[in-house]
Amino acid sequence: MACPVCGVECEEGTSLCGDCETQMMEELDEESTEEVEFVAMGEVTDAEVFAAVTAQLEDEGIAWFVQCEKGPMVMLYVDQNRLVEARRELASVSLMAVCEGD
Repeated sequence: MACPVCGVECEEGTSLCGDCETQMMEELDEESTEEVEFVAMGEVTDAEVFAAVTAQLEDEGIAWFVQCEKGPMVMLYVDQNRLVEARRELASVSLMAVCEGD
């Protein structure tokens, strides 16, 4: 592993560079570098529901994005690996008016 500041090779697992004493960055684990695949979870038409739903997803660390389709309706997409968990979280949102996606 090379020091991000001075480039000196350091032993794997070292927390400080032996040359410049810079804090070594931990390498990202495989899970954090995987590409996320998104799947459609449902349509949302109400701005308040959208805010509540996306806040809940953010709180749970579930990756999401939206795609506009028609007028105020958006299609909500979530991380495919966390779809079941995302649906469970959405069920806990009391104002939910989301129609399940395909």
